Amino acid sequence: MGWSSTLRSLNVSGSDNPDQSYLSPDGTPIENKQHLRDLGVQLSSDCTFSIHIDNVVTSVSKMLGWVLRTFRSRSKVVMMTCWSSLLQSRLDYCCQLWSPCDQASITKLEGLAKQFSSHITGMEGLDYWERLKALQMYSQERRRERYLIIYIWKLAMGLVKGYKIEFSHSPRRGWSAIPKTIVQETPSSVRKASEGSLGVKGAALFHICPRGLRDMASDHQDRFKHNLDSWLSDIPDQPTIPGCQRAAISNSLLHQVPMMQKSLTRI
Repeated sequence: MGWSSTLRSLNVSGSDNPDQSYLSPDGTPIENKQHLRDLGVQLSSDCTFSIHIDNVVTSVSKMLGWVLRTFRSRSKVVMMTCWSSLLQSRLDYCCQLWSPCDQASITKLEGLAKQFSSHITGMEGLDYWERLKALQMYSQERRRERYLIIYIWKLAMGLVKGYKIEFSHSPRRGWSAIPKTIVQETPSSVRKASEGSLGVKGAALFHICPRGLRDMASDHQDRFKHNLDSWLSDIPDQPTIPGCQRAAISNSLLHQVPMMQKSLTRI
């Protein structure tokens, strides 16, 4: 079952079952469910991925415990190899779809990297922000937003299929993604899901990238990622942790980039 059928089979209104019945391609009624799993991702009837996120956190937590019990060495090389090969892939899988916007879910996912990095030799006495810099790691939120930007660019260049989003191009502004329309009259659960979707949040993240990145030709994928990483290296990566205060409202690029630009204007 594709995601379009999955969405139709859920009671996305958050109220009583709809009067209209939905049919699958073969004409059979689509059963209403509280949550559905499709290609390893679970979507709930309230249009959130909370169950999927909880499952990811549980899976990574178990693997994290296994790694710490199995490997005696806490050296940077051993630990980061375990992280990238055994843990990070579980956190990255299909995150362009389920990447959360609520701080509670973001903190849950961030806590896994925070806990793991604290066990690495040489990280003693450093807070999470300092460990991210020392290990040359992105926070989990920054990593997911990076993937959103890359996916939108690939859509603009026609390198991937399966998701429809409109783009515009002008000599002055270059390539821009047109955010999908959010209908304000829809239930709040649907509206929140739309605001955090690839077609809305992803488009907004793509829009704040420098024009040189957005306009990079499709035959320069590696260079695009390299230049994206170079740009991101200048933007504060400050996930929410107790005892550390940042200037931006959140660690999202949608807040950090304008705050950085505002600070540069004042200088």
